[in-house]
Amino acid sequence: MSDKVFRTCPITRLERFGRETVLWIQAPDIAAKAVAGQFVMVGLPRPRANFLKRAISIHAIDGAEVALAVLTVGDVSVALSRLTVGDPVEVIGPLGNGFDLDIQGRPVAMVAGGIGHAPFRFLAAALADQTKDITLYAGGRDRAALSGLGWADKMGLKTVLASEDGSIGQGGYVTDLLGDLSPATQVYVCGPLPMLRSVQALALARAIPCQLSLEGKMACGVGVCLGCTCARPDPTEAYAKVCTDGPVFWAEEVKLDG
Repeated sequence: MSDKVFRTCPITRLERFGRETVLWIQAPDIAAKAVAGQFVMVGLPRPRANFLKRAISIHAIDGAEVALAVLTVGDVSVALSRLTVGDPVEVIGPLGNGFDLDIQGRPVAMVAGGIGHAPFRFLAAALADQTKDITLYAGGRDRAALSGLGWADKMGLKTVLASEDGSIGQGGYVTDLLGDLSPATQVYVCGPLPMLRSVQALALARAIPCQLSLEGKMACGVGVCLGCTCARPDPTEAYAKVCTDGPVFWAEEVKLDG
């Protein structure tokens, strides 16, 4: 029997931070089965829906509730951000493979670009019994892009910030903050492709254990549409499907440099 479920789930609460909206939905089946790093496909019930479901990382679990962090950047995210408590959403999940949590006693560095922090709240909770030594490196365009990180402070994570306009943290990119990373650190990364490429190259050059959470254009979330394929380092290997082989990969498992 599949561990994926399709449900129409009501929104139970909303949190808004700048351009981000966190939707909490009542989804006990998904909450019971999900692991950090997985995602769900989310859409609106007909007749309101005029778009395909979208892949959204699971941000947090609280009992029977599942949190989904949405960045308002297009028609789909705008529609989702305008929902109110009690409105239904259609959800398929949990989908994909999550993070490897065997950190072997290493300190943890989570590297996030923009809304890339979304899966790390769930990850930090999953690692809480193993370590308190977790640093969140987060970058964005401006202060507003980093306004949804209050969860990290509440969980006791050390946060190191960078903003492109210099309005908060160090001016520049989040990758500018990573000079001291070493093989003694377990690194988790999620964010825009150029940032992923940069951190992947750093990790491979220094032999740092590093897991990448990738995005992909996917219409199905279950490996059928082939919209989210990603090259492997060995050109003789079949392309990986971000939705079913990922979205989490070890840095050495995928080729991101074009």
